Amino acid sequence: MIELTKECSTCKEEKPTDKFRRNKSKRWGLDSQCKLCVSKAGKLYSKDNKDKLRKKNLDNYLKNKEHRKQKAREYYYENQDSVLEKVHSYYDRNKQSIASYKKTYRSENRGKVNALSRKREISKLKRVPSWLSKKELALISGLYTKCKKMSEDTKILHHVDHIIPLQGKLVSGLHVYSNLQIITASENSKKSNKFMI
Repeated sequence: MIELTKECSTCKEEKPTDKFRRNKSKRWGLDSQCKLCVSKAGKLYSKDNKDKLRKKNLDNYLKNKEHRKQKAREYYYENQDSVLEKVHSYYDRNKQSIASYKKTYRSENRGKVNALSRKREISKLKRVPSWLSKKELALISGLYTKCKKMSEDTKILHHVDHIIPLQGKLVSGLHVYSNLQIITASENSKKSNKFMI
C-alpha cells in the first residue's frame, strides 16, 4: 500500500498526510504546514504576545462569565458522581503536595486565613437559632466530644461537619444537631463548602 505524503511549506520536509491538519479551504483538504510547525508557530506567537492574549482571554472571560458559570453548574449536576469521583481521585493521588501547599499558604497568608476563620465563626453564631433548647445544645456538645474521642481512638483526624453548609452558595444550613455529622478530616476537605445530596 502506497503511503500518501505531502511537503510542509515551512520545514520543507516530505511527511505522511496524517501529519497535517484537515482544512477544507485548501486544494487537497489539508493545511500547507505540518502539525509540528503549526504547534511551534502557535507557541512562538503565544510567547511574543503574552499581554495581548491575556487581555483577550480576560475580556472573553468577563463577557461570558455568567454563561460559563451556568454551564459549569449544569454540567456538575448532570455529572455529579463522575465529577466527585475525579475530585476525590485527584485528592487521593496528591495528598502530600496539597497538604504541603496548604501549610505554606497558611504561613504566608496568616492575615487572610485569620479573616476567613473569623468570618466562619461569626457566620456560625448567626446560624445558631435562638429557639435551641438546652437538650439540643447538650447533644451538639456531646457530638464534638465524641468526635474528639474518635480521632484519639482511630489515630485519624475527624471533624464535626455541617451536612448543609453554613455558608453554602445555593443553600445554607443551621448549626443544629440534625445538621451535624462526624466525618474524617480528609472527607471534610474534599466536601469543602458543598452540599452533597
